[in-house]
Amino acid sequence: MTRQVLHSSRAIARQKRAIARGYTAVELVMAVGIFAVGVTGVFAMQRVTSGSNAHAKNVAIATFAAESWLEQLAVDSTLWTQQFPLASGRTTWLKQVTSSEAWNLPASSSTFGPGFDPLGATVTNTSGSFCTHVRLTEVFPEPNGMLRAEVRVFWPKPGPVWSEAYCPATATATDVEPIGAATDNFHFVYKTTTVRQTGGLQ
Repeated sequence: MTRQVLHSSRAIARQKRAIARGYTAVELVMAVGIFAVGVTGVFAMQRVTSGSNAHAKNVAIATFAAESWLEQLAVDSTLWTQQFPLASGRTTWLKQVTSSEAWNLPASSSTFGPGFDPLGATVTNTSGSFCTHVRLTEVFPEPNGMLRAEVRVFWPKPGPVWSEAYCPATATATDVEPIGAATDNFHFVYKTTTVRQTGGLQ
């Protein structure tokens, strides 16, 4: 009787061990599956977060570039006086005002230009990652003139490739005009201000 009980106890113990091993394997597979789903979610979130951070950085740089251009135009307007109207050519950029209200690629000066590099530093040519267009529109005529100054800074979206250089130094109105409609190819930041003709005789 004792031998039977002992044999039965051993059989029950073996069965319990076999059942325990089976549950351990199932639990391991479930744990690995749950871990894989969690890791996949983390990687996907990391990719989205990285892309969002890069876009936010680009928007901040473009906004800085646009505001820098507004400041440059404001400084340029100090040379626009009643003694020196726009036709005198004394200003660097305001003299580019046209009656067609067209966007144009502003000329580079010795220290400032339409291009900005990926870190937001201005480049005096058009080889930057960010490009600037300016549109100047007459609000009031001289001798008490006022201009509306619009600035747009744009940069290429990842993926689509613009068929030509998007910021060529020789850009004409024909080159510049299609850019504004190319929302599938570029991101844009727009800024607007007004500049006035100085009343004094400087």
